Amino acid sequence: MYIANSGEPVFHGANIGRIDPVSLRLAVVCADVGSLKHAAPLCHMSTMCASRRLQRLEEGLGVPLFYRRRAGLEPTEAGARVIEKARQVLSILESLMATAVAAPAPVGNVYENCGRSGRNSLAARSVTGHGHAAHG
Repeated sequence: MYIANSGEPVFHGANIGRIDPVSLRLAVVCADVGSLKHAAPLCHMSTMCASRRLQRLEEGLGVPLFYRRRAGLEPTEAGARVIEKARQVLSILESLMATAVAAPAPVGNVYENCGRSGRNSLAARSVTGHGHAAHG
């Protein structure tokens, strides 16, 4: 890592597009149980899918997260650091979801972008105080 002229850190080999909450949770569970085979069902995925996700996460970060041994998975030094931060990120995301659910639902018209074909128009959807579309 180095700091570019903009003052922002630049990570060589890292790709933030490959870092997602599901993969972060998988890495945390792998560290907790020490096995991809046991972590996969806890994350509601097959072992093959979990293996690919973990591999893509490691590729995205540019570092291996685990030593793969007969006895199971053991976090590398980088893996231990990433897992510690992943726990924090997942906690923040859970808090974000709780905040969103606890917020009062909109009342009145909610405008949605119609996408490219509706570039110059917006669709209005009337909602009740419970977040459901009003019929009428």
